[in-house]
Amino acid sequence: MRGHLILSLFILFTALFQSACTPVTVVPEVTEDEIAHEKARLKRSYLKDRFDEEERVLNIGYPILKAGLEFCEEGVWTTGLRVWNINSFDFSRYRDFAEDEFSLDRGLKVKYVIKGFPADKAGVKKDAHILAVDGKDLKKGSGALRSYTKAMDKNEKASVRYLIEQNGIVREYDVPKVAVCKSPIVYHADDGAVNAYADGKAIHFTRGIVNFIDNDDELANVMGHELAHNIMHHIDKGEINRAIGRGAGYMLDFFTTVVTGYESDTFESYGLFGGHMAHSPLFEIEADYVGYYITARAGYDIDQGYKFFERLASLYGASSIDYTTTHPADAERIVIGKKIIAEIKEKQAKDHVLIPNVDPAEWSRRNLDYAHGQDHYNR
Repeated sequence: MRGHLILSLFILFTALFQSACTPVTVVPEVTEDEIAHEKARLKRSYLKDRFDEEERVLNIGYPILKAGLEFCEEGVWTTGLRVWNINSFDFSRYRDFAEDEFSLDRGLKVKYVIKGFPADKAGVKKDAHILAVDGKDLKKGSGALRSYTKAMDKNEKASVRYLIEQNGIVREYDVPKVAVCKSPIVYHADDGAVNAYADGKAIHFTRGIVNFIDNDDELANVMGHELAHNIMHHIDKGEINRAIGRGAGYMLDFFTTVVTGYESDTFESYGLFGGHMAHSPLFEIEADYVGYYITARAGYDIDQGYKFFERLASLYGASSIDYTTTHPADAERIVIGKKIIAEIKEKQAKDHVLIPNVDPAEWSRRNLDYAHGQDHYNR
């Protein structure tokens, strides 16, 4: 009996679904091969756009890292090369297309050559094969990147000697090293949010903000701002402020519990929030201030800095224009930004060194020697 009931219900539901509303237009038919071909085209397009955008971000960002070196407490050296091979390609769903689109194999290839940096000036080109470093042959396959890093780590000279195959010609390139801030640039290609941030160690940029930004100078100003956060230790200072606020709130909760007999965690939450807010807008203003100087030192147009906030205000409206949260209101940042720019341009007109108005001892303490024996950017 139960089986007949289930069968009857199944037939009823099938009839209902078949009688449901359906499209009435006659759409052209497509084949599975056509769909597969379009999927492949879109994947190739995604890969090309993704790596073209990352290359642009790095080409803009490396001069910022170099310009900020005098203010950084820790630096690294680079020749301006980023390398990869098929084994280091971390997009498994696209690996087949990577072999075709970028001609990747088990050997190590030049992924990017940063414009204006030593490798670029020496004539090294994108997609060239790197065969050896300082006379040491490089492995292929999964060990290629590791053998390259090991060879670079051992280099204690002022330059790196690469053996490179380029355009069918094998020759050596003696490429000088240059120091930059130790604050790697991370590009988040799959994040569409309009966002950039610093985490104390690296500076991060989403695809959303890169596509939102109008031009290279505008992006450089955002990079200078984020690098300034790391230079001025704002992330560490924020953690300290939150810990102080949370600790003070915990003590109030403890006394409240003792006096009333009811367990409380209200003040701890308020203290954590208050600590988070403490000086946060001022840290943003300081990052704007130091960031403008870094961007100017890198040779970019600093007038594009405040124009970025004008466009943010146009995007978000009154909530961005009027109100201060963890970040100052856009109106305030634009007014202050114009004054900072005027200060910098006055120093430029007088041929003064472009250093923010901070205790000189603060900068001299950071001015270290990065010429030899430091870590390096090589990927």
